[in-house]
Amino acid sequence: VLLGAVVAVGALYVGSTWYVGKQAQQAIEQGVAQINERVVKMLGPDLSASQFHIQIEAYERGVLSSSGRYVIHTSDSDGQPMQYVMHDHLQHGPFPLDLLKKGVFAPQLGYSRAQMEVTPAIREWFDASEADTPLAAETRVGFGGQGISTWAFAPFELERGQQHISFSGGTLQVAFNKGVNNNTASGQFDRYSM
Repeated sequence: VLLGAVVAVGALYVGSTWYVGKQAQQAIEQGVAQINERVVKMLGPDLSASQFHIQIEAYERGVLSSSGRYVIHTSDSDGQPMQYVMHDHLQHGPFPLDLLKKGVFAPQLGYSRAQMEVTPAIREWFDASEADTPLAAETRVGFGGQGISTWAFAPFELERGQQHISFSGGTLQVAFNKGVNNNTASGQFDRYSM
């Protein structure tokens, strides 16, 4: 009887995690679409396509977790295209394992840990940083569309000819609800000099 109960609870957990993972994927797709729509409203349809948009390049959904690759397309001051790539590991709710380990027992839609990948646009920044990635983000999303995202920017020292750039590293925290439609952000860094 005990073994049957354990198997039933395990099957229920795996089933609910798979279902919540499907809901999380839909929330990510909707969030990216909302951000791209906002950019069109801010920049206009002619500028937004060439200046900024986000693309979900890959998304592989598993039972307990998923991985995604998101590409931010933009252009530099000379109008040349640039790409920033984030690789995401998303643990599905209702109880993501890493959050349980941290003592967070409230049901969640998902828990994301994302890192910026090295692309030509950030190669110099990545090489100048001693961290594994110049930008890492942790995001918790609840079932009502509310959540919190913390972005950590790695410190770096950079020399460009006569120019010296020094950044202490910093954080940005974004609290949101109703998806990405309502959010507040705050952040801090100790030093930036050029």
